[in-house]
Amino acid sequence: MLDLFTIFTQGGLVLWCFQGPGFLSGDPINGFIQDVLVEGRGATADSYTVQNYNIKYRIDANNNLVFAAVYNKSVESESGYIDNLLNVVKKDFVTRFQDELQQGTITGLDYTNVFQKALGKAQQDYAEETSRGMRTFEETERFAHTAKGSNLTRKAREQLRKERQQARGGSHGEDELSSGEGDDDDGSSGGDEDTTTGGDATKTGSGNGPAVSAEEQRRRRALALKNKGVRGRRSGGGKKPRSAAQQPSSSSSSSPANPPPRSRVSTRVEPTKHTQLSYCDPDDRPEAADAISADDIAEAKRQAARMAEGVQDVDFGFDADEELLGQEDGDDDGNAANASASTTTGSLFTLFRKITGTSEMTKENVQPILDQMQQHLMAKNVAADVAAKLCASVGEKLVGRTKGTFTTIKSVVKQALEESLTQILSPKRQIDILRDVRAAQQEGRPFSMVFCGVNGVGKSTNLSKIAFWLLSNNMRVMIAACDTFRSGAVEQLRTHCRKLRTMLDDTDDAHPRVVVYDRGYGRNDAEVAADAIRIAKSEKYDVVLIDTAGRMQDNAPLMRSLTQLIRTNKPDLVLFVGEALVGNEAVDQLTKFNRALQDYSEERNPRVIDGILLTKFDTVDDKVGSSISMTYITGQPIVFVGTGQHYFDLRKLNVKSVVSALLKPVQK
Repeated sequence: MLDLFTIFTQGGLVLWCFQGPGFLSGDPINGFIQDVLVEGRGATADSYTVQNYNIKYRIDANNNLVFAAVYNKSVESESGYIDNLLNVVKKDFVTRFQDELQQGTITGLDYTNVFQKALGKAQQDYAEETSRGMRTFEETERFAHTAKGSNLTRKAREQLRKERQQARGGSHGEDELSSGEGDDDDGSSGGDEDTTTGGDATKTGSGNGPAVSAEEQRRRRALALKNKGVRGRRSGGGKKPRSAAQQPSSSSSSSPANPPPRSRVSTRVEPTKHTQLSYCDPDDRPEAADAISADDIAEAKRQAARMAEGVQDVDFGFDADEELLGQEDGDDDGNAANASASTTTGSLFTLFRKITGTSEMTKENVQPILDQMQQHLMAKNVAADVAAKLCASVGEKLVGRTKGTFTTIKSVVKQALEESLTQILSPKRQIDILRDVRAAQQEGRPFSMVFCGVNGVGKSTNLSKIAFWLLSNNMRVMIAACDTFRSGAVEQLRTHCRKLRTMLDDTDDAHPRVVVYDRGYGRNDAEVAADAIRIAKSEKYDVVLIDTAGRMQDNAPLMRSLTQLIRTNKPDLVLFVGEALVGNEAVDQLTKFNRALQDYSEERNPRVIDGILLTKFDTVDDKVGSSISMTYITGQPIVFVGTGQHYFDLRKLNVKSVVSALLKPVQK
């Protein structure tokens, strides 16, 4: 059912609107304009999803018009006519009001009657198309190569297809196609190769044997399967023959269908032979794993003091101004050749060296360089559409500018990249966890945070890093062990908790600063989270960190369980934990997580991912493109990045560091 169809200009002027009979909740059109038309993200293949609605649209670039159709996602299977409707209305509207569009007098247009006729025709055509049944085998081209089809002329097959189309929906028994009959050109007949499919008898093989009924065939197959099973049990599965003492009695051997049960081999270890099962050093055993050296404790306290002042920016180990801009200024042809020989694409600025001069730069001489620049960005793991957007922004800044010195061009390129990346990396909402925690304290409740993601990305490890950061800022933290599926998940969180207390001298057992709440394994994770939040509120904890089980984005039952946990407990922040090492695969994971949370939610405005935490960021060197792509596609910010194995290896991204990484040459 179509809820809304509107035609408006890209400047925001609504020319005409059709409201369907359904109730339209929220304002999906404004979200569509902001994300797709203004920010240029979130849409795929002329389709956009917001809240519980799908929006399909067409854009007329010549007249700056947008045609948008809004319908509920629950009727996706009934909306096949909308694409055709959009194409028809776009063509008719532009043709009908061409003069008004050119003159600018395009207000107060009467288009309702024409649209309703187009809507009715599109729905009727779609209904007729979907009402047609599937083609039978006799209507396909492959039927001509069978025994029956080869005995029919082309004319007879065409006639058969017409009869099938006229009587579609009826039975397809053997009376519709008699074997061996037809006006064949050479007079041959199907003969013994015919197989009748609609009657009670079936001819098999060469056709010389007697006809066997279907009931008799089923009885024979069942008997053959039964005899095969008995023979398999008699043979003993190829095992060695039993000894005389193990031979069954005569009474048991007389009934081969009931063989004696086989004895189960015991794997129990004899205590007299193996009294010691662990040969590891006593200091390396699990009970000694929590031992932390004095140097590690001192370093942890020093880092805690640093993190109390704020999370540092990620450091890629080089300075873009010195290593990228400076190295190119003094390069002549010889040095430039050496630089290009040591890299696959060289620095981005090397690409612009050839267009320096005194004349004005045009789109023709800049475009080849922008194409090479896009390949360079894609080599940094930037998604293709994001790389194209960045290159287009640089091209807009360069076209029309007078060619000056090489340093001038470099500064223009860097400034254009920074502006575009600032727009991409600027989130829809600003996330300040410490500010939100203090706001929750004033409301007398704990701040809750859910960590979700696929298996093995480091959710529990990075949860403990955020716990260390919160403890460094004098917060009391409760960790909810909601991974009730993976063996060892609860014990892992307990180990982290003990180490955190040891590092930060938390010796008050009556009122610990960090604690793990768990109810063991096999429990409902939503109930465990609810109990943790309730107990944290009563015991005056500031933050509840909810650890969840890893799950693949295509696992529907587990995604429903995660949706239930979020819907029931309404956390303040939902963080998606992704692995920077997998590149743009993390983008697909995040997109499908968001879609699953929307599809399986029963709320009108479903809760989705609020922010991103990228782990193993120290393994990607300067290939930071996946982080840019994730923020560009989802519009959600990257809150933290994990850069090591220590609790204090937590960083944040900024635009300058990302630009520096993108401008660094790609090594072989």
